Amino acid sequence: MLRCWRRGLVVLGLGLWATLLVACGSSERPACLPVDLEPKITKMPPVEEAGPVVVWVDASGSMAGYLRRGKPLSGDIPYKDLIQTLPQWMDMVASKVDYFRFGKTVQAMSRGDFLNAARESFYRDPRLKDSSRISDPIAKAVEQDASVLTVIITDLFLSGAELDLSASGALRRPLTQALQQGKHVALLGIRNPFSDKIYDLSGGKPLDYTGERPFYLILIGPETRIATLYRRLQQEILSNLPADYYHFTLFTPDLIDTPAPSTPSTPRNSGIKPARILKNSQPNMAQFAVERDSAPLVLDVPLAPLKTPPRLTWSSLQLREQLYHYTPRQGRCEWDLVELPPLGKLETANVDAVKIQLFSERERILSLPKGGIFVLALDVVATQLAPASPDWAKAWSFKPGDEERLRTELPPFFPTPHLAHIAEVMASIVSEHYQPETLATAYVVFQIQ
Repeated sequence: MLRCWRRGLVVLGLGLWATLLVACGSSERPACLPVDLEPKITKMPPVEEAGPVVVWVDASGSMAGYLRRGKPLSGDIPYKDLIQTLPQWMDMVASKVDYFRFGKTVQAMSRGDFLNAARESFYRDPRLKDSSRISDPIAKAVEQDASVLTVIITDLFLSGAELDLSASGALRRPLTQALQQGKHVALLGIRNPFSDKIYDLSGGKPLDYTGERPFYLILIGPETRIATLYRRLQQEILSNLPADYYHFTLFTPDLIDTPAPSTPSTPRNSGIKPARILKNSQPNMAQFAVERDSAPLVLDVPLAPLKTPPRLTWSSLQLREQLYHYTPRQGRCEWDLVELPPLGKLETANVDAVKIQLFSERERILSLPKGGIFVLALDVVATQLAPASPDWAKAWSFKPGDEERLRTELPPFFPTPHLAHIAEVMASIVSEHYQPETLATAYVVFQIQ
């Protein structure tokens, strides 16, 4: 039993609430509802943006190629711009900054040493230049406090044990640990002029290449600080590039903010007409009178927009519902929970909205007693994330036969080996730990004639 003065059931997150009301043997209009109209929003404490940052730069020899244009390339060099401006941004948004370079080994650096990464000589250190392990800085990020933002600048070429992308592999293991700790992981790819040898191809022989080749930033840490850095990059560097020259994906199980309730729209339908059912008008709530022999009611319900910056999206939705019966007792406004097979079903869905069909099963609407008053509460819930690699990562990744063609024809854009697989691994890790989220909130009142 739910009583009006208790405000009954609290909706956590983003619920879709549809409300069905039928007369209850009297002309009395309900003065209460079994649910709160405004969801109770539980907000996590904000993470301070001016927190510690750890910056890593790949010092392997081929990274020097990002500093050369080569013929016939011209124009800006985003990689060089990033190296020269990143420390200035860090001074404004970070309480403390530590710099490291990684290759065959790992070395701590000063701010001045990091700025030298804009010079080719930086990548000639014999202790570092022959190889790099991206898993090393990712593993260090796992050891950091949750407030730390880790920035890794790399060509994302894998070698050795990192090519094993299984659960026990050198790369997947620390990525899994970071996400299980509640940290967020983002991948930003930026196209850049390149002229140098490219190593670690399957044939073993380095390839002389001049053209465009992307470099990457792997960001690990609090979502708010990742988003702040990405916005700054957009303002200072990325805004000067064509839209398809950079791509960003945040790998996180957090899809949306909690929205305010929204009113669903109802397509024209015979036998369904607006009605005044509640004693007091309610915001964000449509009210309808429904004839028992009318066609099913179809609702268009907007979904909460995905948060920015760009992230994974849901792949599966579920409709959940509860039915309440208005049962005033001794002058009190009360509701009873009723067990009944589902009255609604999802018709179609896209990233912006869903269509919900109510009362398609005629025998179920007939089972509701004429003269009764009911509230039908519906939640549209995302139950799964898309575990696939983002489209841009697939487009920028090596495809079957690419390496063989490189021996006879050099493309203007050099794709990244294993990129799609790396992104898919990150997406699958997040998907495995995803907790369902409710994507919409709305209130609709029905009276069955």
